[in-house]
Amino acid sequence: MATSSTVLEEDLSLKEWLLFCRRVERSCAQYFIDLAERVSPSADSFHRVLRSLAAEEEAHAAALDRYDEHVPWPLIWHLDESRLSRMMKEYFPSLSAKVGNGPLASPEARRRARAIEEESWRFYREMAARAKDEQSRHLFRSVADGEQAHMARVRKAHA
Repeated sequence: MATSSTVLEEDLSLKEWLLFCRRVERSCAQYFIDLAERVSPSADSFHRVLRSLAAEEEAHAAALDRYDEHVPWPLIWHLDESRLSRMMKEYFPSLSAKVGNGPLASPEARRRARAIEEESWRFYREMAARAKDEQSRHLFRSVADGEQAHMARVRKAHA
């Protein structure tokens, strides 16, 4: 998980980080959809929260896409599929956990959703702290703020 003590990959360009971040956001969206499909039918309100979170993760990915359109390509490309996979496991271990088959109790679904949102919040805070320009800092802070709001919604749904 990316925390202030975790060293982010220093050799990646902003373009490469944006690619990784879009993959993260789309993976989170799919994970929330998968969780929603497994949550007990009696947890209808939490089911709606998960679907809403998935839509918001897709909106984060779209914002990253829009920003990426204005970022120049690096001279050297450092990312490949194996590195992307390794980074996903390192920074977002909760996304590596399979949703599985069959019904999922609401408390377990909430725990998983909270873990993913917390990992995302920490990661984007670290990205903002390491950003080299104000526009990038603003983008990553904005996504971090969205993830923090998601954590609050998951906690509230737990009550």
